[in-house]
Amino acid sequence: MLEKPKVSVIVPVYKAEAYLYRCVDSLLMQTFTNFEILLIDDGSPDRSGEICDEYARKDTRVRVFHKENGGVSSARNLGLKYAQGEWIAFVDSDDWVESDFLEVFRILSVDVDMIHCGLQLEQKPKKFVRYSIFRHRQQIKPSELLNPVYFSSCSVSYFYKRSLINNLGLKF
Repeated sequence: MLEKPKVSVIVPVYKAEAYLYRCVDSLLMQTFTNFEILLIDDGSPDRSGEICDEYARKDTRVRVFHKENGGVSSARNLGLKYAQGEWIAFVDSDDWVESDFLEVFRILSVDVDMIHCGLQLEQKPKKFVRYSIFRHRQQIKPSELLNPVYFSSCSVSYFYKRSLINNLGLKF
């Protein structure tokens, strides 16, 4: 990777052998290509770590970090430590994304610190539920973020500017 990535996608990995290929393949098929993927193997006892290493050998945008099991929060924090992008995204290893997931960074024209995108929850095979808490292109004030309506347990639906994380000293 020659240029500094615009987006760092952090993927904590634990016992993800069954769905890790789908997750990483969906990230590698992005139409926006200025990104890196940090696969954080959280001491997984299955083949997840080996699968991560396979991807790193095939694509220079993929970096792998192996660590002792410490939970998803410690894996995300390790990813934050090594992320090089201006923007941070978190994708869980059982998630998969559409090919335009990162496309917002090609068209972003306003200075914002956080972006929320809609998502679809797959409840059963072939059954999806659309989910979004914001209207299209809505901007909110920082004080409004304290409203519980803006919190979601789906980390994949948010992008954070690295400077926001650093300035506030945010950690998981």
